[in-house]
Amino acid sequence: MAFRFDDDYRARLLALPTLVRRGGGSPEGAAGGLKGGRVEFHDHRPYVQGDDVRDVDWHGYLRLDQLLVKEYAKDEAPEVVIVLDRSASMGAGGSSKDRVAREVAGGLAYVALAARCPAAVMVCAEGGPVTVGSWRSHRKIDHVLSLIEGLGDPDGRTHLAGLRHLRPPSASGRVTFVLSDFLVDPLPVEVMVAIGRGAGSGCLLHVVTEEERHPVVPEACTLVDPESHGRLVVPDGASLLQAYAEELAAHEEAVARLAGAHRIGFGRVGDVHLFERTIVDVLAERGARS
Repeated sequence: MAFRFDDDYRARLLALPTLVRRGGGSPEGAAGGLKGGRVEFHDHRPYVQGDDVRDVDWHGYLRLDQLLVKEYAKDEAPEVVIVLDRSASMGAGGSSKDRVAREVAGGLAYVALAARCPAAVMVCAEGGPVTVGSWRSHRKIDHVLSLIEGLGDPDGRTHLAGLRHLRPPSASGRVTFVLSDFLVDPLPVEVMVAIGRGAGSGCLLHVVTEEERHPVVPEACTLVDPESHGRLVVPDGASLLQAYAEELAAHEEAVARLAGAHRIGFGRVGDVHLFERTIVDVLAERGARS
């Protein structure tokens, strides 16, 4: 069955910019200071006949006895890129893990567009990231949702290493959010270099559901890797759960440590809270300000 967002998802999405501001952040300040294309003061120059008198710096005239005109420059908004890991470990189609990843991706794209930042959605592929959609207006929200719904079910192996081929950002900059469970060994350090071009330029969003954190395992069972289809016979489920909990905690810490070492943000994405709260928390932690 094809994936579909819940009936109320669009309405909840439209309320996100207000929730983000109330939550201690703003779309314009998210992930290191998205400015949304604001016009700001740039410099002075001498007044010449024909200049608009509204641009004259009258305080400067009183101090310097010289007519100076204020010049302004438009600060171009950085592009916001949401990268989705669509490997088999991201859950079966329509599962809780698949759903929360899509919901957060749609929410981040809409918040960016509401802040007048261009936004793009990419998926990881073996040869590098593939752009599946890009937009410049929040009025395109129906296109955003249709594209994310039509991505198909997660399948195949993890291709995070392909992100090292991410094109360089434009002069206006780029903020990259990577939604993944980061189940690759070793973690692709070269990817951090590609997305971490300065503080606030990227954020790793670690997707782990409650079912993954607290799995139910019988005394004896056979585990199947959804990506490699490898099988492991487990004679003692209790011992496995203890080792698994320790390994998951160590893995999450390793991802957070890798992000910190490259001045990249780190956030946790799960299915305990509504996707709105996850996005508000992520943007507030990234130093967003109203």
